[in-house]
This record gives sequence, structure tokens and C-alpha cells, in this order.
Amino acid sequence: MKTPVLKLLSLGLVSAGLAGVGCEMHPPSETIAGYAEKETTKQTIEKQESMIPEGTNTNAPAFFPR
Repeated sequence: MKTPVLKLLSLGLVSAGLAGVGCEMHPPSETIAGYAEKETTKQTIEKQESMIPEGTNTNAPAFFPR
């Protein structure tokens, strides 16, 4: 009877210890050199590309036959 209680207790202690171990997430702008500048440039390019209108196909397929 002592062995299951000891196993449960040790399992609980190991679980509690592992639950306290974790990694802290740092934003990439703090950890990667030049990330903020690259991200700003990327967002600027995406914004400029999103302002360009898309062309339409004059020979578009007919999805619903008449």
C-alpha cells in the first residue's frame, strides 16, 4: 500500500516541477536585429500592392448555364 501512495506522490511532485518550467515568449522585434525595419517595409509594400486594382477577365467562364 505504501508503494502506490509513494508513486502518486512522486508523480505529483514531478508534474508540479515540470508545470513550473516553461519558456517566456519574447516579441521578435526585441530578439531579432532589424526585424522592426523589415516588418515596416513589408507592410508598406503590401499596402501599396493592395491599392492596385485587379483586372477582370472578359472571357470569364459561365458557372451557371442558361
